[in-house]
Amino acid sequence: MECCNSSLELLSLHSCGTLKSLPLGFFPKLRSLDIENFEILSIPNGHGLNISTSLEFVRISACNSMVSCLQEALHAPNLKTFWVSNCKMLKFLPEGMHSHLPSLESLSIWNCPEIESFPEGGLPSNLRRLQIGGCKKLVDRRREWGLQRLPSLTKFTFGGGKYEEEDDDVLESFLEEALLPPTLTSLSIENLQNLKSINYQSFQHPACLKELEIFNCPQFQSLPEEGLLASLSRLYIYDCPLLKPRCERDRGDEWHKIAHIPFIQIDYEVI
Repeated sequence: MECCNSSLELLSLHSCGTLKSLPLGFFPKLRSLDIENFEILSIPNGHGLNISTSLEFVRISACNSMVSCLQEALHAPNLKTFWVSNCKMLKFLPEGMHSHLPSLESLSIWNCPEIESFPEGGLPSNLRRLQIGGCKKLVDRRREWGLQRLPSLTKFTFGGGKYEEEDDDVLESFLEEALLPPTLTSLSIENLQNLKSINYQSFQHPACLKELEIFNCPQFQSLPEEGLLASLSRLYIYDCPLLKPRCERDRGDEWHKIAHIPFIQIDYEVI
C-alpha cells in the first residue's frame, strides 16, 4: 500500500464491512477522507499520521459502533473541515483539537447522542463555522462549551437530532446558559420541537448578528426583543406554524419587531 498510494489525494470508503483498520500514514498526500457506514473501524495514529500536513477534509458518518473518531490525537495542521454525523455510539472527538488542528475552520457534530463534551483544551481558535445537532449529552453540558472564547466564530447552527428516542428535546429557551461570541454574524436554529423562545442573555453583542434562520420549530411563537433583531439584514422562518401568522406584514403581533429587516422569507415566500 505504501508504494501504490503515495500520490493519492482523495479517499472515500463506504460500507467496507471487513475493513477493520485504516493506517492513514500509507497516504502521505491525502487531502480528503470520507468514511461512511462502518460498524468497527480503527484509525491508528502511526505510520506517519503525526505529520499529516496534506489532510484538509475529514467526514465520518454512520459508523454506529465507533466510540472514538481516532485512537489518539490527530496531528493535521492544515485540516480545515471536520464533520462527524450519525454515529450513535461515538463518545470522543480527537484529542487536543485546539493545538493539533490549528487551521480548523468548520466543525459539524450531528446526531451523535453519546458525545458529552469537547476535548480538553476546547476548540481551535480559528474555528469559523460550528454545527451541533442531535447531541443531547453535549447540550446538557452547554455551560462548559466556552464558545464566547472563540475569536473567529461567525456562523453557529444548533438543532435537534435524528434519533427521537435518544434526543429528548426539552429545550424551551435557546441556550440559556451558553454565551455566544461577539463575532457571531449568522445563527441557525433547527428541528427543536419544544423551543418557544430565544434567550437574549445568550448574546454578548447582538448588534453584530446579520442573519437569523429558524427552521422546523413548531412551538416557537415569539421572537426576541428588538435588541437582538436590530442589526439583522436577513431573516428566514420555515415550518414554524405558530410564528408564521404572527409575522404577517402590518398585521401580525411580531411585525413591529421585524419591519425594519430588508429581507424576510417565510416558508420560501419573501414578504
